[in-house]
Amino acid sequence: MTLFSLLKWGEKILSQTAIENPLLESEILLRAAFNLSKSQLLSRLQDLVQEDSSLFKTYVKSRREGIPLAYITQTTEFGSRTYTVLPGVLIPRPETEWLVQEAISHIEASSHQEWQIIECGFGTGIISIELSKQFPDTPILAWDINPKAYENAIMNAKKHLVPTTIFRQGDFFQQKKTLQSCLSNGKQTVLVCNPPYISDSDYANLESQILDHEPITALKAGPKGIEFYDKLLSFLKPFCLTLICEIGIHQRPPLENMFKTYQNEPARFVKDFHGIYRVFILNKTSDILDNTKSLNATFGDS
Repeated sequence: MTLFSLLKWGEKILSQTAIENPLLESEILLRAAFNLSKSQLLSRLQDLVQEDSSLFKTYVKSRREGIPLAYITQTTEFGSRTYTVLPGVLIPRPETEWLVQEAISHIEASSHQEWQIIECGFGTGIISIELSKQFPDTPILAWDINPKAYENAIMNAKKHLVPTTIFRQGDFFQQKKTLQSCLSNGKQTVLVCNPPYISDSDYANLESQILDHEPITALKAGPKGIEFYDKLLSFLKPFCLTLICEIGIHQRPPLENMFKTYQNEPARFVKDFHGIYRVFILNKTSDILDNTKSLNATFGDS
């Protein structure tokens, strides 16, 4: 049996499902099973397979059963880099590249010299790692409540040679003392977040491979889909910073109404190549005039 015949066998099996491109997915699984680059596979397609093909067949059967491709290969491409993805951690989407690019553009376009970056909910760690590669001298702190995400992010940090100390496992909304210190040190701050933003009704209609395998807490926000943004803005009331978040389709109008209740500057919304609003940038002012005193009054020593 040749690699080509294995490739076509995988395509045949996957074509019996709702997978949009069974040939491409068969190729990805074949390359993962035999640890081949795309060029290596192409050059060896007619070679007889000397190795055991059982791993590839297991991969194909797992994919046929609806397990996400990234969980089977435990890898995904993001930007120009390859990242590890562990089951139980949100699989990165291409749309999040807009969030990373807007954060980079915001910092590079600013006249301020000293910046720090904070991330709420890091998942696989891709956002903070991409920003760390772009700004190696900029301090970054990131939190995620999911212990599996912490494990995943540490793996990716080591893989891409960025400090593992960026990542901390814990509830962002319980980090009052740490945030108080970070956000009162005189540096300009960008807070990046790809939050859960899917409404309850939309979540119920997602593909089964998402519903059955990806973490609900990283996807579903509540009845309206914008509940996490409200929680985040409420928590950040005392602070001056730039908030850059990914958003869902059709969420610009309700978010603009929400921002008005917090009396912030108008947000800037960014469209992707399909004309869909994917990111907002909000220069958030402190809701309390004396920032340092307000932090102590709001948080105390907790």
